[in-house]
Amino acid sequence: MWLPTFDRGLVRADLLLRIGAALLLTPDPPRPFGVVVQLHGDADGQRGRSHEYVITHADTLEQAQLVLLEILAEIDRALTAGRSGVIEFDTDGHPVLINLQHPAGPPLTPAPPAPDPRVPLDPLLD
Repeated sequence: MWLPTFDRGLVRADLLLRIGAALLLTPDPPRPFGVVVQLHGDADGQRGRSHEYVITHADTLEQAQLVLLEILAEIDRALTAGRSGVIEFDTDGHPVLINLQHPAGPPLTPAPPAPDPRVPLDPLLD
């Protein structure tokens, strides 16, 4: 299971060491608060500190805490059901697990068959 970050791509949810809601100290965040995670085994060089990954932004600390609880509930539901995928955020900002093996939406149109290499493409080349 994966979580999207704003500046470092996807991170594995099963490697979460710490997750919290906090005032963001990054320069010019889109909103002042957010949900921040740290991962096991992701030490920051000589200082021994873990990298922090911003998962989502919020206008208030209370909103960030609510989204944090929703993320934890979504992780728990997925682990209990044995599901995997990426936790994305819907249009209302709520976390939802997207199954990558069975994406939502209409089925893809199959590709047209490849031309037979034994048949010339141009009849004048015979």
